[in-house]
Amino acid sequence: MPLRRARSLESWLGGLIAAYQDRNVRPRHRTFSNLTHLRKPTQMYAMSVRHGNGHLSAIVLAHRKQEPNGVCRAVSLDNLEELAKFSGSADDYFGTRDIVRDDQLPDVIVVPETGVAAQALLLLAASLRSHLQPPTISPGTFRVDQQRMLQTVPPGALWLTTYRKPLPSHREVLVALGRPPRRAPKAAVSAPQPSPLPSSDSAEAFAAYAEPTVWFGQPPFPSTKERILSRATIWSIDEPLLHRGTIAGVETFVYNGGRVLAATKDASAAQATINQVFAVLDRSGVASQAVPLLELVSIGGFNRSDGTSKTSKATVTPRNRLLGMRDSDGIGAQTSLQLPEDVLKPLLELADACAQDHDMAQQSLRLLSATSLLRGGSHTEAFVSGWTLVERYLQRGFESFWAAQGRSGKAIKDMDWTAAQQADLLLAVGVLLPKVSAKVHALRKRRNAIVHDLQSASEAEATECIGVAAQLNPLPAFPKKLTPRMVFL
Repeated sequence: MPLRRARSLESWLGGLIAAYQDRNVRPRHRTFSNLTHLRKPTQMYAMSVRHGNGHLSAIVLAHRKQEPNGVCRAVSLDNLEELAKFSGSADDYFGTRDIVRDDQLPDVIVVPETGVAAQALLLLAASLRSHLQPPTISPGTFRVDQQRMLQTVPPGALWLTTYRKPLPSHREVLVALGRPPRRAPKAAVSAPQPSPLPSSDSAEAFAAYAEPTVWFGQPPFPSTKERILSRATIWSIDEPLLHRGTIAGVETFVYNGGRVLAATKDASAAQATINQVFAVLDRSGVASQAVPLLELVSIGGFNRSDGTSKTSKATVTPRNRLLGMRDSDGIGAQTSLQLPEDVLKPLLELADACAQDHDMAQQSLRLLSATSLLRGGSHTEAFVSGWTLVERYLQRGFESFWAAQGRSGKAIKDMDWTAAQQADLLLAVGVLLPKVSAKVHALRKRRNAIVHDLQSASEAEATECIGVAAQLNPLPAFPKKLTPRMVFL
């Protein structure tokens, strides 16, 4: 595409940078913490200048390699389509392909490989898409006559600016840089609307995505062009099938995007099957929320031979909003987790081992429900749900002891012992350790206060109760905790 050099912006920014690095002309008694980062080989700027009802966008590179301070190169672009077309060659044009960004992330975080110029284009596209209002970033924000400039990562190397003509003077900008940043008000979040339960009339299978989202294998990062044009469909029914297995007789399919599909027309059976998978993840160090019926994805035209589908219908919720949808600005990063593909085989095997045993399957689902309530802030409900597992353990231990003494099932049921008496018995016969028994009695007292006196449980109390419940009811899990990586799409 033909490139238009923005020489007026080059001249203005060249003078600004030259003055910025000249200590003799800096405003006195002001601190510029990012001056130490203004160094070669590069300074990148994404600019949006509004004039009347139109606008001019530009990407400007200052301090090119082997050139003196203040020398700039710029490209002006009129719309998102031009931004998108230029994005693939921006780093080659500016000579920034080999520049290492300062915001290097640890190995546990995975991001698309984006050069400094392509990153600047993404930021500029976000600004234009939101009607020339730059994204909210508090550190490094300053204003010049109601104009805003935002310092972004890496510090001092990449900037996003929005101005109205005429451009401010160099000194006005330098003076404004010394002012403390102003915090922008938080945007209001609209409450989700209630949605109907998924219909099983035409569904041939049901599926759900893990929450938080978990990728298995390599995430399909969209190109910079796709992100700018908002054409990237990350989650879709066309995602690759990675593994298939059976959980309690139900064929189960797991896909690259973290979708778990149960090949059954029974929505309740599918929900239980999928939640067993999420429960194993949750017990193995990957926090996962239980999926309710209303968040199941109805699958139509399902082919068991290759795991493909023709249609899908999903309620728009935080879990399912990512099904082929992007953020409102079209290029906002999606955050998720990533696990290697080789965990899928043992994952389904562990879920199947748990689901095959009725009692164990019920414990697994109840424990997942309790942890989901806890993470959702429903501490009292989480405590009560966890306590049911503790009480169930006491009852089963009580029944096993008396059965070993020759008592009949009917006779044992007629023995109306309280939870406190059952715990004391199991302590006396060595089934419960003294420390565990003390915890059980403390939890029992809190349970009574919650049920009888309508008191509320704290987060710490709910966490303790669920922890004891998990300790008393060990369930299949990976022998070593899984360590997912963080993915930014």
